[in-house]
Formats: sequence, C-alpha cells, structure tokens
Amino acid sequence: MKVRWKNILESMRWLGMGWNEGPEVGGNFGPYIQSQRLHLYKDAARRLVESGYAYNCYCSPERLEKLREEQIKRKNAARL
Repeated sequence: MKVRWKNILESMRWLGMGWNEGPEVGGNFGPYIQSQRLHLYKDAARRLVESGYAYNCYCSPERLEKLREEQIKRKNAARL
C-alpha cells in the first residue's frame, strides 16, 4: 500500500515538525511531490548521460528481472 503525501505531512505535524516551504505552503522550489517532479529527474538524467557521467541501459526487462532475483538470493539490496 502506498502512503499518500498528505499522510506523510500529517505524520510530520504530529511529530512537531514544521516547514517553511512545501506542497501546502508553496515557494520557489516546487513541485514538492515526487511524482510531479518527473520532468526534473528526466532532465537531470539526460544531462548526466550527455556529460559522460551516466549511460543508457539497454538490458531487456527479462535480464533486469533475472539480476534482481539473483540479488535477492544473495540477500543484496536490489539496485536495478
């Protein structure tokens, strides 16, 4: 079950945490909800590839699944 961002904010308020900027407050650094920031992540990934600090992966979904299964068997954290 996914936790909705409103539940996270409610939990933070319950803990006495506050914030100066965020989804309910606004500010200069939005959007604040991760699923609404995809365009920022894609742009950052593109810049990393263009600068040579990252590369595209052309593995098939089947190969990636096999690698995940092997990592789980070895009790390694899945990183794919």
